[in-house]
Amino acid sequence: MNYFIEGIKVGFLLIFLIGPIFFSLIHMGVEYGTKVGVFFGSGIWISDIFLFMGMYKGMSFISEIANASYFFYTVGGIGTFILIVFGLAALIQKGNQTINVPQPFIKQHSPRSLFGFFLKGALINIFNPFTILFWLGLMSTALVDQHFGSNEAVWYFAGIMSIYVPVDLFKIFLAKKIRKVLKPSHLKVVSKIAGIALIIFGVVLFVRVFILS
Repeated sequence: MNYFIEGIKVGFLLIFLIGPIFFSLIHMGVEYGTKVGVFFGSGIWISDIFLFMGMYKGMSFISEIANASYFFYTVGGIGTFILIVFGLAALIQKGNQTINVPQPFIKQHSPRSLFGFFLKGALINIFNPFTILFWLGLMSTALVDQHFGSNEAVWYFAGIMSIYVPVDLFKIFLAKKIRKVLKPSHLKVVSKIAGIALIIFGVVLFVRVFILS
């Protein structure tokens, strides 16, 4: 149980990290509603699970890859592309004109389109090299230095996600509340702010990977 508590502490630290994921979650919740926001968030959470499991199982191998320059530049380049493309899409797309009656709009999404939002959340999370480096650093310090076994690692990760997921859900449901009081013109502004934020994160990522590294 001590490992679960340690994970909770890390989860609380993640609450205060404001990055592209934060703006993306708010944007999805406001623009498309809770259902889409949850599918988008699920893509993020499930990709985190696979990242955690992959890094735990292949710690030494992943460390060698992550330390290679081509890994950093490749993932950084892909991450930059995804952030900027998603940001541009948010800038140029038309806002939903039926924000005062969100439920009918939400029902228009087919399972295929919902899977697309799920995949979008997974991609924007996986191809952010700092997400990968964060989990890699966590594995190095918590699992290697403290010699966690499989059971301890599971409890540790469960503690992290027990805080991380509910807070993300709160953001999504909060966005739904905000959505009810917004006018169509306000919704367009929110979409543009989210788009600009994603583009800025993409540019910052490019600078940090290809210029400052």
